[in-house]
Amino acid sequence: MNASHSTLAYVGLQLGHAFVHEAIADPALRAFVIAQMQEEAVPSLTTAAGLDPAAYIDAILDRFANADLHHRLDQIAMDGSQKLPQRWIATVAGRQAQGLDSPKHQLSLAAWIAYTADAPAMADDPLRDRYAAIWADAAGDARRVVARFVGELGIFPADFDHAALGDAVVTWQAQGPEAALRGAIGEPVA
Repeated sequence: MNASHSTLAYVGLQLGHAFVHEAIADPALRAFVIAQMQEEAVPSLTTAAGLDPAAYIDAILDRFANADLHHRLDQIAMDGSQKLPQRWIATVAGRQAQGLDSPKHQLSLAAWIAYTADAPAMADDPLRDRYAAIWADAAGDARRVVARFVGELGIFPADFDHAALGDAVVTWQAQGPEAALRGAIGEPVA
């Protein structure tokens, strides 16, 4: 649930949504989150006895859709550097070690990295000043930003293969959030 929450936050904010229930109501974002859970997250977990992953995903989606919760995306986006290692990075690294790709998680990471480009204005994060310095030094070059994030922030494993992440950030920047998201779920991009 927490990984999906973060996806909704970083992608949803860049699509103009303010609350979880608004983000999950976006058809493309909802399809993306479901695919991320089904295709990448669930297969990387050891399922507890008696837990039905499909029913759990449905329960998560129902909770996200509850407009009475008023859960702000900018609140979820806070402290990304502290949350994302266990929410996304561990899944991607584990799947890399098995020779598996994680395009949905990589795109979520790309959305987070794009979000950090506005470091001075973004939600609180202990590495906010580092993000700003890296973006300024890299002069907006997405691959340089990714290489520095992976090599310098201390939140990625030392052997993290960041080539796919660099591709995802380039795609995110070139296509924009909506088109990148639609492409990731196999919808035609106008």
